[in-house]
Amino acid sequence: MAPRILSILTAAGAGVAVAVLCLLVPAPGAAQDLGTQCTLDSYRVLSSQAGIQGLRVTRVGRPILSCPDGTRIAADSAVIYEESGLNEFIGQVRFRDPLRELDSDRADYFEREGRLHARGSVEFRDLVQGTEMRGDTLVFLEAGALRAEDQVTVQGSRPSVSFLPADAPEEDEDGVLLEPEPYHVVANRLRFEGDRYFWADGDAELDRDDLRASADSLWFHREGGDLALTGRARLITEDTEFSGDRILLELPGDEIRSITVVGDGRLTTVDLELFGDEIRIRFENERIQRLVAVRAGAGEEDEEDQPGRPRPRAVAEDFFLQADSIEVLSPDERLETVHAVGRARGEMNIQDDADTDTAGENGVPDRDWIEGDAILATFEPAPAPPNKVPEEVNGEGEARPEYRLEQLVATGSARTLYRTPPEDGVNAEGGADRADLRNWSMSYLLADEIEIHLLDGAVDRVEAEGTVRGLQLEPSGTRTSSDDGIVGGQEDLDE
Repeated sequence: MAPRILSILTAAGAGVAVAVLCLLVPAPGAAQDLGTQCTLDSYRVLSSQAGIQGLRVTRVGRPILSCPDGTRIAADSAVIYEESGLNEFIGQVRFRDPLRELDSDRADYFEREGRLHARGSVEFRDLVQGTEMRGDTLVFLEAGALRAEDQVTVQGSRPSVSFLPADAPEEDEDGVLLEPEPYHVVANRLRFEGDRYFWADGDAELDRDDLRASADSLWFHREGGDLALTGRARLITEDTEFSGDRILLELPGDEIRSITVVGDGRLTTVDLELFGDEIRIRFENERIQRLVAVRAGAGEEDEEDQPGRPRPRAVAEDFFLQADSIEVLSPDERLETVHAVGRARGEMNIQDDADTDTAGENGVPDRDWIEGDAILATFEPAPAPPNKVPEEVNGEGEARPEYRLEQLVATGSARTLYRTPPEDGVNAEGGADRADLRNWSMSYLLADEIEIHLLDGAVDRVEAEGTVRGLQLEPSGTRTSSDDGIVGGQEDLDE
């Protein structure tokens, strides 16, 4: 993850040390025979002045230093302080070797501390790893007694870094080398520790091809492929958006293996929204296969003892499900089943307008509902409306299906309230006429297990097992008329 800045900065440090020896030489000719591998190729002005204790301060203009390994160091001027071990390079500072480049307006190297401080329009490029960094300041701390690995910090006005994935580029089926997409990170401060760890602090933003993320801070373990987003975390991958207090990604081999959203988690896809204190998502071939949403401390306390901590819920266009935990199976991102466990409740919208108030008109709820210890919801692809152009998935020409609720199964203290349209209540398209719920019959059913089969968004068939009890209410005018005109008749369904 972190750029291999160690090599260039170590080389730079060695070059500075050699530069000190070069700059102490009083005549140009002596610079060619210093007993060192590096030479001071050219300069404009050379002066050396001894201090009180005989320690020198040496100044040189337009120094250019070269070494046999290809390293070159240049600046407008340089000042070497023998007493403190400080080496200053001032104006258009350039460090070059065959693999890396570093530019800045100024660079100070503290030889005894192993610290390099580059300032002003800092640009670093690792030509092998494809890493580029830009910022106002860069501080390098060399590994030693005080730290196990080299540390680099880049900051200023929104410094940025671009780097390639850890794995080597792959070849396509024709043997052509595929150029990997780099990661781009912008934050208030960037920090590196060796080649493995990277931090971005302060309004961090990450962008790579079809993956975008933002958070107060992020951390990346390049070798292990672990990425953590902390504080107001948000992640977008293709058509899926994740948000929460913290988002953790497993990226071995630069491929998303799993995502975990912690704290006020939310997942949004084209077909489904999922909410929970913690949401866990598993991928295969970078496609969502399984999602699980749970509530923190579920099973330890009642909901009334946890104010402000709502239970997990799944929301689709015509369906709502809430429970202590929710599992969604979506092989290759095709919605298949939603399994809710723990005081589960499901609601089916039976109005054309999904935003209609759930209280309904005249006090009649506009949602059928079902409850139980557990609920299993099954979905099926819905036929595409006439003349609708199929939406492609990932630009691969694969039509994205729409889904509709097919079946609900509640087990354990199951109960349901559902409506049935009149036999002649069909619209021009042959579907149920939902314009006036007062013409629908209403049924309330209790059983050990209840299965609801839906057709065109309305209840088509209900099956119950175990001890079954219930009540059916007919619309006004069917048997007797009530004052409100909604509930007009009753039929006992006890069995």
